[in-house]
Amino acid sequence: MQQVANSIQGKRFNLSLDIISYWPRPRVLWLGASETPLALQDLVTLMTTGLQDCGYRPEPRPFQAHLTLMRKANQAKTHPTITPIVWTVEDFCLVRSTLDRSGARYEVIGRWPLN
Repeated sequence: MQQVANSIQGKRFNLSLDIISYWPRPRVLWLGASETPLALQDLVTLMTTGLQDCGYRPEPRPFQAHLTLMRKANQAKTHPTITPIVWTVEDFCLVRSTLDRSGARYEVIGRWPLN
């Protein structure tokens, strides 16, 4: 994964986080982007293509840029409309996610700048 990430020359972009939603099966409440910037789509495609050569099989679901707000959340009947939060993305990271009794832990393995 690090070798694939080392080979990527992606572009910086702004990500507008403008929706709150819920995935019922994992019971996750999330903040996400209703539109995926072209530079992010390109980054996902480059990583996915490069990793397939290493045996990685991408999920069949479409990519959804998001931040997890809460795990084990109960589904609300409605979600509030929010003022968009614009995030200037200047790099990307490889992160190891571990779930245990105390919750989720995240460890940054590597970070790569975007041009």
